[in-house]
Amino acid sequence: MRIAFATTLGMQGSTIIGRVFPLAQELAKRHAVHVLLLENAQKLPRTSPIDLRVVGAEPFERTSDGKKRKQGLRLALSLFGIALRTAVTLQRIKPDRVIIVKTLPHNVLGVWLWHLFNRNVKIITDVDDFELTANAITSFFQRFSIQWAERAAVRISSGISVATPFLEDRFKALAPDTMPKKLIITGISSSLRNILPDPEDVAHPDTLLYIGSLSRSSGHRIDLLPLILKQCLAATKLIIAGSGDDEAWLKEEFKTHGVDSRVEWRGRFSETDIPDLLKKIHILLDPVDSSVTERAKSTFRVVLALCAGWPVVTSDVGVRGSLVPAAARSRFFAKPGDAADYAQKIQELCITYPARTERMGWRNSSSELVWKNVAVEFEKLL
Repeated sequence: MRIAFATTLGMQGSTIIGRVFPLAQELAKRHAVHVLLLENAQKLPRTSPIDLRVVGAEPFERTSDGKKRKQGLRLALSLFGIALRTAVTLQRIKPDRVIIVKTLPHNVLGVWLWHLFNRNVKIITDVDDFELTANAITSFFQRFSIQWAERAAVRISSGISVATPFLEDRFKALAPDTMPKKLIITGISSSLRNILPDPEDVAHPDTLLYIGSLSRSSGHRIDLLPLILKQCLAATKLIIAGSGDDEAWLKEEFKTHGVDSRVEWRGRFSETDIPDLLKKIHILLDPVDSSVTERAKSTFRVVLALCAGWPVVTSDVGVRGSLVPAAARSRFFAKPGDAADYAQKIQELCITYPARTERMGWRNSSSELVWKNVAVEFEKLL
């Protein structure tokens, strides 16, 4: 089978890194896989055996102060150009299955135009965010376009995969009852399940890790990190791995709260960096509130913690309640958006750190979350 992913991001996009590429690599073991990307660079690295195709430049510039987004006519023309190139590229690839990654105007319009002349090809929509709240929308036209894209994707699709229960409910309301809908959790590499040092091996006994995006506009509650760290014991350290629009702002916030000396910045990371990061920490942090954006988002940090056998402090929001074992919920779940309660949970875990046998149990019971098994479920939908 020839499979094409029609995406909305470049190589640095978190959905590309964390969901599309791992899934594509698993499918490529049995099928011919093409990934349509946006990129500002002239050349993309080869990701064998996946065929990468550039269909345009990202509609923003990445700067040290975050993304500078195009506006008005420039934005509209840019997105329309991406849509046309998406349609032309699909016509050249001639896929048997097309996967719409995120329901945004540029990839949905491109697939829709191509589908006008290829009615017999099966289309799957894959969603890991509620796009109306996970994007920096600045006009009625942008909001209307995203709403159109979501509904248009449903109309041309034969099946839908979603990353969270909220999105499952959302698309049950939009799509016919007869359309297959599948909850496909964002998985993790099986190689990350083989790390489980004893707590005594960790260089610093009270070290936390936040790993992932540093962009508030997409729903990441990084603004809670300085408040949480300030209310933890003075010996508590925080490692931050990742980058995003608000990295410079966040550094200033740590200074404002007088805890910047307790933060170690690791920048962007790859999968190969994660084992080293985990061996330096005791607890992962996944700060969230109870907003629609958070209920719709997948949770890389919780999946990573459970698969690797690490405790994580987060909240019972979205898919987290079904992932975290019942016996650990009272220790892992703080009140959503409450920095003081997050700090309290952290201190309690530092005092009574979970035993190795319990941590092994989390890891052993999370085998369905590795991409090898997740891809099998996705393939059934294809």
